[in-house]
Amino acid sequence: MSYDPRWENPTDDGMSPPPVDIQAAKAKVLGPAVGMFVIAAFGLMGVAYNAITMGNLKNQFAAERAKIDMNPQFQPAQKQEAKKMMDQIEKYATTILPISVGLTAISSLLTAFGGYTMMTLSGRGLAYTACILSAIPCTSGCCLLGLVFGIWGITALSDRNVMAAFRAKSAGEAY
Repeated sequence: MSYDPRWENPTDDGMSPPPVDIQAAKAKVLGPAVGMFVIAAFGLMGVAYNAITMGNLKNQFAAERAKIDMNPQFQPAQKQEAKKMMDQIEKYATTILPISVGLTAISSLLTAFGGYTMMTLSGRGLAYTACILSAIPCTSGCCLLGLVFGIWGITALSDRNVMAAFRAKSAGEAY
């Protein structure tokens, strides 16, 4: 004879879902949710730093051009070619850097909001999005930590009790 869990509660028909333990679900997602906040903070600090240095970008390129002019090892044709290359790099940097900083800011904010929804069990889709974004290298504030917390978060969100807690919260059955 094998054990049947319905023997403990003869009124249970085996079809009703088990009770949801909200506190256990919150405890399970707390670590990765805090990790999402840390990753978002690193990302936003990088955004702030890059926003500050972008204002000085033209001066930095001008200083590099002056170094090329003062270098006695370069022939005039080499100096001209080096300055032309510096112009191309400046063109790409001034175009791509603001876009990159903007995307990092959006990714960091999504990661922070996803961490909040994970912690409060209020938005499973955004929590998954935050975990996936942080696990993708170069979209989070810290690539290695982003990968660790992203995978940990996806694993925690895939837990049956956590999924049931999200459903119970969205149905208004639990607080």
